[in-house]
Amino acid sequence: MNLKTMNFQVINLIRLVVILSFISGLSFAQTNNPHLNPPKIIRNPASESNYNSESRKFTGISSMAVTREGRLWAVWYAGITPSEDPNNYVVVSTSADKGVTWEEVLAIDPDGPGPVRAYDPEVWTDPDGKLWIFWAQHIQPVKATN
Repeated sequence: MNLKTMNFQVINLIRLVVILSFISGLSFAQTNNPHLNPPKIIRNPASESNYNSESRKFTGISSMAVTREGRLWAVWYAGITPSEDPNNYVVVSTSADKGVTWEEVLAIDPDGPGPVRAYDPEVWTDPDGKLWIFWAQHIQPVKATN
């Protein structure tokens, strides 16, 4: 084996190691970083104590959209504690009667009690009439206790 062939094989081996490291890092990240996992979707927030309106101590940043049919959609973030923290989740509400009555139909929670918080949601109807909900997420490190 000549030196040129050996260098080529070493370079390919290094590339393979880098690629495998990157792939394993992605896999590791998805299992050990809760902010990369799909959020929990609560289909009837009123039925669960941590998500019903009586349990909320905090709300913020609302957004509203209207569909072609006239249905109103609103989103905001809320929490069971009185401040912005890992307990924050997104609430989705809708009205079919021009806002006279509202029904909370979803809560979107990244990971239950934390360390990921959901905040600053936005609801949008695209040009094709599809409703989209976006939100920001932030992971807060868990503080060690003695």
